[in-house]
Amino acid sequence: DRSLEMIGGLLGILKAGGAYVPLDPDYPAERLAYMLQDSQVPILLTQQQLQAQLPDYIGQIVCLDDPALIADQPEHNLPRIAQPHHLAYVIYTSGSTGKPKGVMIAHQSLSHFLRDMQQRTALQPQEQVIALTTLRFDIAELELYLPLICGATIQLISRAVASDGEALQSLLSTQNIRLMQATPATWQLLQTSGWQAKQPLTLLCGGEKLSPELGHYLLQQSEQLWNVYGPTETTIWSAAHDVTGQPAHPEQIGRPIANTRIHILDQQHQPVPIGIPGELCIAGAGLARGYLNRPELTAEKFIQVELFGNTERVYKTGDLARWLPDGNLEYLGRIDHQVQLRGFRIELGEIEAVLSQQESVSEAVVVVHERDANKTLAAYITTVTDATPDNATLRDALKARLPDYMVPNSFTVLDQMPLTPNGKIDRKALPEPELASTDWQLPRNATEQHLVTVWSQVL
Repeated sequence: DRSLEMIGGLLGILKAGGAYVPLDPDYPAERLAYMLQDSQVPILLTQQQLQAQLPDYIGQIVCLDDPALIADQPEHNLPRIAQPHHLAYVIYTSGSTGKPKGVMIAHQSLSHFLRDMQQRTALQPQEQVIALTTLRFDIAELELYLPLICGATIQLISRAVASDGEALQSLLSTQNIRLMQATPATWQLLQTSGWQAKQPLTLLCGGEKLSPELGHYLLQQSEQLWNVYGPTETTIWSAAHDVTGQPAHPEQIGRPIANTRIHILDQQHQPVPIGIPGELCIAGAGLARGYLNRPELTAEKFIQVELFGNTERVYKTGDLARWLPDGNLEYLGRIDHQVQLRGFRIELGEIEAVLSQQESVSEAVVVVHERDANKTLAAYITTVTDATPDNATLRDALKARLPDYMVPNSFTVLDQMPLTPNGKIDRKALPEPELASTDWQLPRNATEQHLVTVWSQVL
């Protein structure tokens, strides 16, 4: 939840030198139970209305909206004992083994990031920042903490408004918002609703690749536009592109933020020349401590490399990028099968692992399918017997263990998976996914396209 009580609880934890684990009440009970067990948190902060949704939990439950909670507490400020090396939060992201992994971020990493964003956005006291991101997505930390260190105001937005282009447009038109951060999917909602900014705005776009078309639209609505990039493991954003200063290529991800170093490396972990693609690796103050209770994975992703005569600890992002002659970075896509979809980072292997555990499924492959600029998850399966599993049954089974945004939109049954010459599944040879309805067809004219757009916003 993102209530005022919850924000106060988070600030109290940070001041006391503790770390929090953001959980979402919409998560399936199994996922919530795993995170609670893996993190071993002794206290669970919640609200009275959400208690019925909680899985079995042996720690202390504190309802922040209980009036009796603070009635007998002292009014003076508690001493601040937090140190830079203390953990600030552990945030869980999708994991390729079928279980999410907890990324450990320290106070000093979060502090470095916020100071850079403070200088970059020039946010002033009395100005307002819109906060519309769920706490399970790490970019919410910018929306909550940047206004507080600048003396600005947080404008808390409900989930209903955040997912409604018309409502969001109305809010931006009536409130004196100075700074807004969102994924391309949310900005697309606003564009579709016909939003035209009426006051000077600083906009941040990140979480997915920014298309040139959307970038140019946002440039017209903003006083300052930043295209930002960064994985959770390096504390929210690690690079930023000043689109206002260099409007020709809004899709570029720019240069490293303060106290951050980015290296483009080959398979031998050696720097590649300018213009040559390689793996984007990040070093500097934003690096996470590692993955909670996952030493093998930490050692695999956070490595020591010799660069320019110095030993650097870097995070291997799995992203493909290259340096441009002007010193900016160009993002080229994923090296592995981890994807960004509607702002959420998804390990396709996690969905495949859960899908393969169904009794009727022999093999499972999940890919991102794009049709008419709309990206969805498509699952392909082979079955144990000749009986074809019911799509609704598969979808319900996945919803019980995965968030809604990780449930594929389609399930296609194949006799066998297409293979490459070396015996691996050939994802490029997978057929077009089977749609839920055989009567489905593309919009045939402008009127039908408009109706599709309206229903997309409503649903």
